[in-house]
Amino acid sequence: MTDSPSSRLRLRVQETGANTNTWGALLNVALQLVDDAVAGVASITLTANYPLTSANYVEDEARKAILKFSGTGSYTVTIPSVSKAYVIWNNTSGTLTITAGAGTTVDIDTGDIVIVFCDAVNVKTLGYGGLSLKAY
Repeated sequence: MTDSPSSRLRLRVQETGANTNTWGALLNVALQLVDDAVAGVASITLTANYPLTSANYVEDEARKAILKFSGTGSYTVTIPSVSKAYVIWNNTSGTLTITAGAGTTVDIDTGDIVIVFCDAVNVKTLGYGGLSLKAY
């Protein structure tokens, strides 16, 4: 078995007995990535529809907990199709649509900050009886 990425946050899962004399440095990188996943912020300026960057073992946008989008216009942002929650701030001049590429999507109005959840297919936001918190 070799090192492999975890299924959701793409952290390094080290093979038992591997990475002699380097496991501590690799663990420190993983801890920083966990810190990003819990409290990290990515500020992204949009000029077109946008897929979040996503990579194993290194810093990326999709791992961040908070995403702040700016730009002029309405855009669609594609998040990875894995289970994860995000706080999303739509600082663009138009509607921001969040999708995982299939299933349901969430539309976020200009200026709104919402929590969205992905179950690996569908994207949903907090709400009650099918209504968003804002609509309720």
